[in-house]
Amino acid sequence: MGLITEYNPFHNGHAWHLHEAKRLSAADFVLCVMSGSFVQRGEPAVLDKWTRAQMAIAAGADVVLELPVAFVLRSAGTFARGAVQVLAATGVITHLCFGSESGQLQPLQEVADLLDEGWWEKDVGELIRQGHSFPKARYLAMKQPEALATPNNILGVEYLRAIKKMNLGWEVFTIPRRQAHYHDEELPAATERETIASATAVRKAWQEKGTAPLAYLPVPTWPYLQEAVEQGRGPVFMDRLWPFLCWQLRQDGAESRLLATVDGERALVNRIFNAVTVAGSWQELVQLTKTKAYTWTRIQRVLCQFLLNFTREEANNWDETGPAYLRLLAYSQRGRQLLKQIKKAGSLPLVTRTTPWRYHRQMRLDSLATDLHSLLWPQPLPRPGLDWRRWPTGPTGS
Repeated sequence: MGLITEYNPFHNGHAWHLHEAKRLSAADFVLCVMSGSFVQRGEPAVLDKWTRAQMAIAAGADVVLELPVAFVLRSAGTFARGAVQVLAATGVITHLCFGSESGQLQPLQEVADLLDEGWWEKDVGELIRQGHSFPKARYLAMKQPEALATPNNILGVEYLRAIKKMNLGWEVFTIPRRQAHYHDEELPAATERETIASATAVRKAWQEKGTAPLAYLPVPTWPYLQEAVEQGRGPVFMDRLWPFLCWQLRQDGAESRLLATVDGERALVNRIFNAVTVAGSWQELVQLTKTKAYTWTRIQRVLCQFLLNFTREEANNWDETGPAYLRLLAYSQRGRQLLKQIKKAGSLPLVTRTTPWRYHRQMRLDSLATDLHSLLWPQPLPRPGLDWRRWPTGPTGS
C-alpha cells in the first residue's frame, strides 16, 4: 500500500487514514512518500523530516521515503506525478490510498478522464487573461466540477491522472476527510483522545500557545515530537523565513534569479519587488502580492524556489527524467523486509548513505532545503550538510 503524505505534523486524522487504508486494502506493508523540509503549499515543514518520518513509523507505517523538493515546491500536478513516480519506482506497490473531500473515487476518476481529453484548454487562456489563476480558470472552464473545488480532491484527481499515464495497474482507494476540513483554523473541542483537527489548526494553535496540542496527535508519536522540541529542532513557522528572504531580495541580480525560478514571471516578479519595499513580514509580503491570478500558495512557492535557487531549466529537465533516487528516511522492524524487496524490484537506487550523491544536483537541492530549514529551528544548526550526516532512522532509533 502506498500513501502520499506531508504529515505537517502527523495528527489523529492521519492516523485514522493510515489505519483505514490498511483495513480497506488488507495490505502487508504501508509505504509512505513524504515531503521533506518544505511542503507543497510553499512553507517550511513545522518539524524536520526525520522527526515527521519517525512519527509516521510510530503510528503504523513501515517505510517512509522522501519526495525530492524538486517535486514538492511545484503545482499539484507535478507534485502528484513525482510522488507516483517514486512509489512506482519501488517496484512493490499494488495499492494507493489517498484522502479526499468527496470520499468517492468514481467522480474523481471521471474528472481525471475529462482533464486528459483537453477540450477545456481552449477556454483557460481567456479566463487567465481575465485575471484568474490557472487552477481557478481550469475549474471554471470545466463548468465548476466539485472535484476541482477542494485541495485534497484536486490532488486525488492528479494522482489518478499520473497512474493512468504511467499505465500502473494499482488498485486505488479514497477515504473521506473526517471531522476537520483542510482549511479549518480552529481546534475542535478535545472531548476524546481521537479528536481530529486539521494540520492548519494544529500548527496555528502551536504557534499561538507555544506548545503542541498533543490531544490532537496520536500518543505513540508524542515522544518523537517532544524530543525534537527539547533539542530545538522545531517548531518552524513561516515568519522565521522573512529575514532570509529580505536579505536575498536585496542582493545584486535578485530580480534575474526570481525570474529564472520555476514559477517566476515578469508580472509576478514586479509585484513582489513592489511589495517588499513596504512589507514588514512574510505574510504581509504575500498579502500585498496576491491577486486573483496569483494565489497565496503560488507566491509562497516562488519565494521558496528563489531562496533555494531552484530554476525553471532544472525543473523542465526533471519533469522529463523524474526523481533520481529513493531516499530512505525511516523504517520499522517489518519495514526491513519491504526494503529487501525494494532493493531487488526497484528501478531507482535506494539511498541510505547520501555521501556518494554529494554532487548530484537533485540531491544537493534537497540538502540546501534541509540546511535552510535547520537555520529556522528555535536552536538553529549553523553547520551545513545535515543531509550528508543523517542516516535513516531504524526500529532501534539509531
